[in-house]
Amino acid sequence: VWTYYWALAHQPAPAARRWLLDQSWSTLRDRVIADLGRAHPDLHDCVSQVDIMRLGHAMVRPSPGLLSDPSWRALQAGHDRLFYAHSDLSGLPLFEEAQYRGVLAADRAAAVLGRS
Repeated sequence: VWTYYWALAHQPAPAARRWLLDQSWSTLRDRVIADLGRAHPDLHDCVSQVDIMRLGHAMVRPSPGLLSDPSWRALQAGHDRLFYAHSDLSGLPLFEEAQYRGVLAADRAAAVLGRS
C-alpha cells in the first residue's frame, strides 16, 4: 500500500481545489502512476488496484522567498517558552522534517527547564 500526496501548489488554492474535483478517477490514476513511474519504471505492471481519495487540508506551499521571510524565521525560533514542532517549519511537509522539528523543540524546552 502506498499513499501519494500531491500538493497542488501550481495555482491558487481555490482553483486547485476546483481542478482536483473536476478530474476523473482515470485521469488522476494516470497522473500518479506516471509520476511514480519516473522512479519505478515497472510500476504500471505491478499495480493491481488504485484507490483515489481527494482529501484536502492545509499544508505549506513552498514558494520562492519563503525560507528567508522574517516571519518564517520567527516561527522557527519560537517565543519565550513556546516552541513549535511541525514539519511545515522546514518548508516541506515530510515525516523526517516533523521528526527533526519535534526533537529540536524538545531539546529547546529541556534547555529552558534546565534539563538538557
